[in-house]
Amino acid sequence: MQPRSELCCECEKRVTEKKCFNCHFHVCEKKKCSMEFPHYNMTNINICSSCCDEISEKFKLVINYNDLTLLKEKIKIKKQIQEA
Repeated sequence: MQPRSELCCECEKRVTEKKCFNCHFHVCEKKKCSMEFPHYNMTNINICSSCCDEISEKFKLVINYNDLTLLKEKIKIKKQIQEA
């Protein structure tokens, strides 16, 4: 059984067999329509632009100030060693 070809859900112009990993709608290879990510076993997954935007909104920036302070100390020590 061959994969079914349908119109891209984003541009609705190109016929494609690839599907979005998240919503399972068909997506073409255009950059404005989908993004391709490496997956396990040397495979790739595609995510449509709509799902990418939706997923991106859920990201939150987390700063670990303890690690940042440690990094600053290491840089300071390295500069002192180079100046000596």
